[in-house]
Amino acid sequence: MKIRRVISLTTFFSFIFLALSGIMLFLSPQGRVAYWAGWTLFGLSKDQYTAVHTTLMVLFLVTGIWHIVLNWRPIVGYLKDRSKKIRVFTPESSLALALALAFLAGPLLRFPPFAQFLDAGADIKG
Repeated sequence: MKIRRVISLTTFFSFIFLALSGIMLFLSPQGRVAYWAGWTLFGLSKDQYTAVHTTLMVLFLVTGIWHIVLNWRPIVGYLKDRSKKIRVFTPESSLALALALAFLAGPLLRFPPFAQFLDAGADIKG
């Protein structure tokens, strides 16, 4: 058994299940409404989706860190320019950082399209 494959595939599957449980939580009613109404989706309650999502997050975090450790050389290679010098702000790393920061700040500052997406989620929940 190859540990790299196990870690990569575990990270992949936990990402898929984390995304699915996140979608279910996005679609679920507000906490008290879900509880009082006995809301379930595919046989799971909101509390069960929350538990699954939280434990999958831990698995994804642990295997993600392990994946980074196992693939440190290629990651450092992504930060090198044509002269093979490490540059933290290559065009690719700058774009990746900008995207991550946009998805962090966008919902907090209610920028479009993040605000509309969150409002649509609130509308779905009633």
